[in-house]
Amino acid sequence: MQQLAMQCTRQFHDLSVSQYAAMKGGEENLAHLAGACSQISLAATLCNLAIHHRTEILLYEDADPTPSASRDQLRRAGDEMKRAATTYRDVAQRLSRRLASAAARSEEQQLIARALADEPEKAGAAVRPTPLPAPAAQPTAHTRR
Repeated sequence: MQQLAMQCTRQFHDLSVSQYAAMKGGEENLAHLAGACSQISLAATLCNLAIHHRTEILLYEDADPTPSASRDQLRRAGDEMKRAATTYRDVAQRLSRRLASAAARSEEQQLIARALADEPEKAGAAVRPTPLPAPAAQPTAHTRR
């Protein structure tokens, strides 16, 4: 889970420094992706907490012997992962529909060109454009038994 959280954070970073923000709805999509990254990080933390609670039984005599606390944390982690997956799916579908249209692709190129033209004025120097990375893969939850 921690590795997935790190991967999502890297993907979010790559998108945030690319031309993605200049695209129509790009800033809003980045905000949604930031929320999804937070949900995945929370899920990873809840999984770690559940593991910690279960291992306390092995270490401490006064630990809670029932698995209810760790089950609740794992359930909450699953809920957060479902929310994050829904967010990723929605953003990916919006982007796919947008890029499937030739007119929309042309509009995106114009928006990116306009944003790139505005950047040197804002920064006071020429800025080398960062290419748009491939769409982020939707995170999948892997279960182990």
